[in-house]
Parts: sequence; structure tokens; C-alpha cells
Amino acid sequence: MRIAYCEDEPAQRSRMEMLLRTFAERKNIEYRNQLLARQVEEVQNIYLTMRGWRHDYPIICSR
Repeated sequence: MRIAYCEDEPAQRSRMEMLLRTFAERKNIEYRNQLLARQVEEVQNIYLTMRGWRHDYPIICSR
């Protein structure tokens, strides 16, 4: 036996799709923010490392 067709079903499906899309967008934004934060941290680390090398380079060359 089949359940009777509900006329409101397309509206419910549309709302569910909207909720899923919103959830996916939020997860995507969260992922991109984490990725950006990690990249900023890596660039800062590279900068500090190169700054240390630049500081030490004249001392090493004068020996």
C-alpha cells in the first residue's frame, strides 16, 4: 500500500536542499578558514627562519 501524495512535499524537499546547501557552505567556509590560518602560520615560520639566517649570515661569513 502506498502513502497518499502530500502536496507539500516539493516545499519540504526544497527546504531540505536549502538546509543541506547551507550546511555544506558553512563547512566549506570553516575548512577554508582553517587552511588559511595554517598557511599564515607557515609563512610566519618561514619569515622568522629566514630572518634568523639573515642575522647569522654576516657572522658566519666573517669567520
